[in-house]
Amino acid sequence: MDVSIDLLINALAAGLLLGGFYAAVTIGVSISFGKLDIVNIAHPAFIILSSYIAYMLNTRLGIYPIAASVVMLPAFYALGGLIYQINHAAFERYGQEWRPASS
Repeated sequence: MDVSIDLLINALAAGLLLGGFYAAVTIGVSISFGKLDIVNIAHPAFIILSSYIAYMLNTRLGIYPIAASVVMLPAFYALGGLIYQINHAAFERYGQEWRPASS
């Protein structure tokens, strides 16, 4: 079996980058779930949505995926902040005032 060194280096780099991506996602989710006691279901959904947008920008406009991700970062930061504010106003703030009826 003849394996070129370029193919081997490419496979190693892709594996390291994908592993780093998974590690970053895992750290974010574990901090959110474990340390902050916040059930953040939107975290994986934002990751998939941003990955899909980066893919679409790459295939349709030819923008490099990492550059597309960096460009989309402020938009997703604002979207996450907006969703957090809506969640806080709808559930967290009003949920603390509710008391069960004592029997």
